[in-house]
Amino acid sequence: MTVEMAGGFLKRSVFRFAIWSSAGVLDVLDRVKTALIRLFGAQILGKRAMGKLLRQTLFSLSFGCSLLAASDPVAAAIKCWTNKEGITECGNTVPPEYAQHGHEERNAAGAVKKLGPAKTQAEVENERVAKAAADKTRAEAEAAAKKQAAADKVLLDTFSSEDDMVLARDGQTANIESQVKLTESRIAKLQKGLDNLITQAADLERRSKPVPEQLTKDIADLRVQIADNKRFIADKHKEQTKLHDKFDADLKRFRELRSAQH
Repeated sequence: MTVEMAGGFLKRSVFRFAIWSSAGVLDVLDRVKTALIRLFGAQILGKRAMGKLLRQTLFSLSFGCSLLAASDPVAAAIKCWTNKEGITECGNTVPPEYAQHGHEERNAAGAVKKLGPAKTQAEVENERVAKAAADKTRAEAEAAAKKQAAADKVLLDTFSSEDDMVLARDGQTANIESQVKLTESRIAKLQKGLDNLITQAADLERRSKPVPEQLTKDIADLRVQIADNKRFIADKHKEQTKLHDKFDADLKRFRELRSAQH
């Protein structure tokens, strides 16, 4: 058996011994030394080889003793990390300066769990922002679903058939068209009055007479009224387009809801 083989054997043995035995550290090391002498002899082994093998067992010994001190299997997990010198160290918590390099957790059963680096403050903040965005999206979706459910109820409560919906649409369309025609008639009258006032002003100018201030004001007022009425008609045409678009969407949804009921 070589010194390296002996070292591996002793590390495994002292690890198990330290976990299950109540012996102290010095007692364990003394037993290791005795075992080495029996294997190789004091003269052959020498101080240097003896010291090397004893150092190789220190990590296993300290790890085993740490596990021995823990009574709860969950609490018994020991964290191990590599320090700046490349040496593996173990303890209950990872020092902050090594938290970003990952570590291992080992329990009394010998199971090893590799853990990645601790999250940075930026990563934690990014996760918080992402979660807030996801929560907002979910809340908006839930609100939209509730709104749609309420609209569906109104649709089914208001109309019993597609014919009812068509009658309602045609009635609203006729009302809009009636308002447009009435406004167009009003515009025609306003335009006729405006033409008369403009003719009067032009006649005065041809005769080199001043145009009265009131006449000028009346002409301006009529032009404003005509423009307002034209805007009203344009708005009504937009309203009519929206009405038809809404009807098409409502009719499609009505058919979907009725189909689901059957």
